[in-house]
Formats: sequence, C-alpha cells, structure tokens
Amino acid sequence: MLAIYLMAFKTHADKSKFENLYTQYERLLFSVAFGILCDYHLAEDAVNDAFIKIIENIDRIDEIDSPQTKRFVVIVIKNVCFDMLRKKKRHSERLIDIDEPQWESDDIGIAQGVQEEFFQRFEMQRMKCAFQALRPDYQIVLYYHAVLGESINRVAEMLGTKPETAKKRIYRARQSLRKILEEDNAQ
Repeated sequence: MLAIYLMAFKTHADKSKFENLYTQYERLLFSVAFGILCDYHLAEDAVNDAFIKIIENIDRIDEIDSPQTKRFVVIVIKNVCFDMLRKKKRHSERLIDIDEPQWESDDIGIAQGVQEEFFQRFEMQRMKCAFQALRPDYQIVLYYHAVLGESINRVAEMLGTKPETAKKRIYRARQSLRKILEEDNAQ
C-alpha cells in the first residue's frame, strides 16, 4: 500500500518524508480508528483516507517525530472516522423513515423500558470495543477471570504462569481497560 501512496510524490525528499511518516504512525492511526469505529475493515478504510489527507497536507509537516506531527495525524484520523460515522448515520436515516411516535400514557412505561435496553446495549457495545482494543494477553486473562469466573490460580494454571503473575496481569488488564474507557469518555 505504501508504494501506491509514494506515487503521489514527485520529489525524492517528499517520498522519503512520507515513507517515514507512514512507518511511524500507521499503527497509531489504525488503533485510533479501530477504537472509534470498532470495525477492522472500516478502520483500514479510515487509515487509507487519512493518509490521503496527510499527503494533501504534507507541506504542513516539518519534523516526523514530534508531538505536533503526532497530534496532527491523530486529528486527521479522528476527523475521517467521525465523517464516516456521520455518513453512515445519514445513510441509515435515509433508509429508515420513521415518524415521531405519539405516546399514550400507557406506553410511557414501555418506552422507558426500551430506552433502558438501548442504553444497556450501547454500554455493552462500548465495553466490547474497549475490550477489543486491549492487548491479546490482557484480553485472555480478563476473559478467563471476569467472563468465565475462573480463580486466579486456575487462570495461572491455564496460562502456565505463577498465580502472582496472573494476578498482576489481571490488574494491569483492568487498568488498561479503565484507561481506554476513560479516554472514550473524554472524546
């Protein structure tokens, strides 16, 4: 894919600059996109779109390994992802034309139940995305311990480690999950 991007440049200096930028930030862009979109293929598309936008603005980048450049590429990928979500929302709104419901007093309790179910599902989707953003070894220990309810000793046995190691890994996995969810709330 990098070779296709490099065809957009005329000078060797710009090609080299973009190649360094690509290798440095490709994974970061993908993880940000996946965190927002929660879909592997959409995240790949978003990264491709972001790199096209970065190519269009390559002259704004002076130094590859700088906080300003990192901030710039993260802003670009976030904007691309949010644009994708808006387009997806607009498309689904056009497909489903729903009139505003007229609620009768008996229906209010049902509507509140539907609303609660919606928020529970939304929260589960958010947790699923956060869980998928974890490192694989953290996913495994959380799955064994939190989802399957295995004891720390049993988790250690399944992983072939000491109980203290499993306990530390579970703690770090929870901390990472908490951090991902907090970052998601900040957005």
